[in-house]
Amino acid sequence: SEKWHIERSDSGAIQFVSKEHNRYLVINDGGIVTNLDSSDENCLWTLEPKMPDTITGDKMRNLAIGGSVAAASIMVAPFVVMGIVGALGFTSSGIAAGSVGAGMMSAEAIASGGMIATGGTVATLQSIGAAGLGLAGTSAAMGAGAFVGASAVGIAASVPGGGTGNDRPSTQDESMKIASNRPFCEWHRWEKH
Repeated sequence: SEKWHIERSDSGAIQFVSKEHNRYLVINDGGIVTNLDSSDENCLWTLEPKMPDTITGDKMRNLAIGGSVAAASIMVAPFVVMGIVGALGFTSSGIAAGSVGAGMMSAEAIASGGMIATGGTVATLQSIGAAGLGLAGTSAAMGAGAFVGASAVGIAASVPGGGTGNDRPSTQDESMKIASNRPFCEWHRWEKH
């Protein structure tokens, strides 16, 4: 395992030197990283001081809104499901006459020769209308709400800068001013000096 040491040159750039083999890390004209046995201008490297982009106030607002929608959708989803089941006509006192549920029951009875299948769509919706969702139904509804909520967070996170377009510096000089007081972190973007 090779050990490289960092040495600062007179110009302020740095060199990576293998003390064990007395070789210098370089990048050749083809962009390939290799090593040489003597130091030259190709052995000088600079590190780009750059931190990841900061999170803006607009982005924080978008994430807070997305998180609120996520939490609300998880809590509200079971009530929405019960509301839809009730609106279809499946109530605690039976299927309402003239409702969508009555039409579904009629269609299922005709299709199955006058019987309503146990565990079928109409029977299940009537059970939910009469007794509520139960643990499994509530869990499933909350899971669907979590999916909707996670989608809201994903959409909120993908909107750059709240739609203002001001989340990135406009020029390279401005980017360097922002990064001038930050530690070196983008070592994978080293360039020749």
